[in-house]
Amino acid sequence: MACLRLLLISMVGLLASCATVREYPRCYLFRAPNTVDIELADRDTKKLLSEALRLDEFSVGKDAVVVNALPNSHRSLAAVWSSNGCVNLRRPPPETGEINDKWIVSRCQEFLDDLLKRDEAVPQIPRTTIANKYPDFTCH
Repeated sequence: MACLRLLLISMVGLLASCATVREYPRCYLFRAPNTVDIELADRDTKKLLSEALRLDEFSVGKDAVVVNALPNSHRSLAAVWSSNGCVNLRRPPPETGEINDKWIVSRCQEFLDDLLKRDEAVPQIPRTTIANKYPDFTCH
């Protein structure tokens, strides 16, 4: 009986440390992205994932990045994703520009944060509920 309990506890511990796949959406701000914009965003994203966060199992797409990692790596990425997932296509950057530009960037970051929290929430919050919270903001 004690052996069975030990085996069960070991299995639960192993399952908790399993890698999972998670999608991280990307938004392009201020205009539709062209091929060069997407390539630059892809390069920066790959650098963040591989060099800064030391992740090696990911796939970068135009609208999302899919990452296969352990839960603690997902938490680290989720903590910095909103500022990296909102791809700023405005020149000069909105941090030095109009107040409306700053507002759009912050709304995008709130939107991505809410989407990422959705994956951790129990029960699940439908994406449409999150989208309805941001009627003045679209992410493509």
